[in-house]
Amino acid sequence: MPEEEDRSESRSWVSSRSVFRDTYNAGKIFIDDFKHVYSSPARINKKSALWLLGITAVGGVIFAYDQEIYDAVIRNKDHKLLKPVLDLGENTERLGFMGFTNKFYFGSIALGYLLKYEPLVVIPAEILEGHFIEGAAKNVMNYGGGRHRPYQDDGPYFFKLNDGSSFPSGHSAVVMQFADVISYRVKFLPLSVAAYTVAGSICLQRIADGAHWPSDVYIAALLGWFSSHAILKRHDGLMSDVTVGSVGNAPGIRYSFRF
Repeated sequence: MPEEEDRSESRSWVSSRSVFRDTYNAGKIFIDDFKHVYSSPARINKKSALWLLGITAVGGVIFAYDQEIYDAVIRNKDHKLLKPVLDLGENTERLGFMGFTNKFYFGSIALGYLLKYEPLVVIPAEILEGHFIEGAAKNVMNYGGGRHRPYQDDGPYFFKLNDGSSFPSGHSAVVMQFADVISYRVKFLPLSVAAYTVAGSICLQRIADGAHWPSDVYIAALLGWFSSHAILKRHDGLMSDVTVGSVGNAPGIRYSFRF
């Protein structure tokens, strides 16, 4: 029956593999993806250059008005429209902390192999890969920028080598990668909206909490999204189509992967 075929198809990928061989292959893929992401400027075309120019221009305006935007967020943090968003960000802020989330991702991968269920392996693995690849750039920028955080009261333009960790925001990059992978791999619009809503609320909360300047959040969110999306698109180019997770002919969540 079609439903039984879908179920067996969804499990065939894991059951036919060795965890140890997959770990070795994952290391090779990680190195290739790392090189792919960081060599992307060499492959820029005219369309990409225009996008980059626009993104840079917006970032420049935000940077120029960091203090004013930050003050406006702080001044209006109890506004009836803004407060629920910040409360959501406050309650979900730990999703942006790799020390908290990574153990769940690794646990999901282990459970996926145990249950022979592909989505539990693939989704957290790609989220983790995005975290580690983007994290390299974040650490270099933290060290080289040395930007002080808003709560240190040195203003938005205090930079000193290896003396600050405000730029860019790690939380913002992490949650945007989470939202991007979930949205890309789970083809279910309400879940995509929910994922990006949570990610956006956490980004805004990082400003309202005095942890980051607006430009820290803006740049980090873009870096996080770009790195994870580049990885996802590259994986799609290396693999063939398989769709799993359907339930008969009924509408609902469908996991769309490429292997």
